[in-house]
Amino acid sequence: MIECSYLVTTSSGQGDKSKTEVSVNDLIKKYYPNALFIGFVDGIGWYVRKKDLKRMVSSYDDVFTFHEEEIERFKKLSMHIMGAKEDAENRF
Repeated sequence: MIECSYLVTTSSGQGDKSKTEVSVNDLIKKYYPNALFIGFVDGIGWYVRKKDLKRMVSSYDDVFTFHEEEIERFKKLSMHIMGAKEDAENRF
């Protein structure tokens, strides 16, 4: 599952967003234990709200930004996951 948050301004809602992501992660782990919770987090708004950013990032299994190198890293992870799924499906 992928969540995306790109903010250029700050707001008190960022604290609520980060707390919500922790709760969402708990639910995903409970009901979909094999799922990965991936986050795309970027924008100067998150840089300014470091405490909320730290809480938000801690709720994901892996985190990416929209920097070109990070997009490539995400592509590799996606291909790895899809390849593993195809290998598992082909075993039966």
